[in-house]
Amino acid sequence: MADDDKTTETPENSRSGGGMVKKLVMFGVPLLMVQLVLAYFLLGKMFRPPQIDPLSTSEQQSEGKEDSGAELGQIYEVPDVIVNPRSSGVRRYLNVTFAFECLDKATVQELDKRNVQIRDLLIAILTSKSVDEI
Repeated sequence: MADDDKTTETPENSRSGGGMVKKLVMFGVPLLMVQLVLAYFLLGKMFRPPQIDPLSTSEQQSEGKEDSGAELGQIYEVPDVIVNPRSSGVRRYLNVTFAFECLDKATVQELDKRNVQIRDLLIAILTSKSVDEI
């Protein structure tokens, strides 16, 4: 009879230990999931870049146009800047023409003198950006 008591005690002891693990799994895992979801949304909100409202920028542009009138300044153009964006290999290239509005002819003449420097700067900026960033 002593042997029978020992055999019945062992399954009861193992069941009580399994119940604790079962409770931990039932409550701990969902609690961990809730914490992960909350952390994702809170950290995402903190590190997200600020959004620019397109309506407010268009309002600012329209206000600027009203102040300066309908006159446009001198236009300086940098034609055909051809580059390969970063990490695109030889599969993609970018062909861009830039146009800058200047207030007077003196600025246009200065930009014309520095045409090579401007093209070099534009090429350096565009090649440092990936296709997604452009």
